[in-house]
Amino acid sequence: MRRAIKAATRSEQAYQDAARALGCVVCRWRFAAGLQRGIGCGRVRIHHRNVGDLHGQKQIGQHAVVAMGDWHHQGIPLPGKNERAMYALFGPSFQACSYPGQGFTPPTGNGARWLELQWFPNRTENYGIEDDGPFLMQGFGQLSACYRPGQGIMVGTAITDQIIAAFAKGTTFAGMRVERKPWTSRIIQDPERVMHPVTIPWRGFCS
Repeated sequence: MRRAIKAATRSEQAYQDAARALGCVVCRWRFAAGLQRGIGCGRVRIHHRNVGDLHGQKQIGQHAVVAMGDWHHQGIPLPGKNERAMYALFGPSFQACSYPGQGFTPPTGNGARWLELQWFPNRTENYGIEDDGPFLMQGFGQLSACYRPGQGIMVGTAITDQIIAAFAKGTTFAGMRVERKPWTSRIIQDPERVMHPVTIPWRGFCS
């Protein structure tokens, strides 16, 4: 199988080994935030970041990596645990997320929960006279907490609280910055799912 990127150099491999030794970055954040206690979410693996931090895009390189446990990385439960138990212990898996332009089958079962991302770039603004002068990129992402009907809205609000905390004002990604605290919108309900949308506004200067 052909790799999307070249094999890691010795220094890049050392960096990845050190990141792996620290444990799952999502579990570490949840520990610090008081959302999780005890063990991590599974075997720690190296996740290679993609262009724009968007699923399905080209990988950036061996230097742009994040250490993640099996549950948060690929939705793999610990032995003896089902998906519902894993969610209760460790929160949502990044595998259970629908990304724009990518095929996705929502989890099944009455207790199923997942995320859906929509991406809305806005008009750029020039901040220089020259053609190659700096310009402002801006827009917002809408990350929705989704679950099957009949579980009660507290399921959704618990997830949206975690989304808002994870994308706090000042958080940076792909050269952009969250410009103000994310907010929730009206709950959307249909026969197959309940959605709690969270709007995440971002902007950043490019030159």
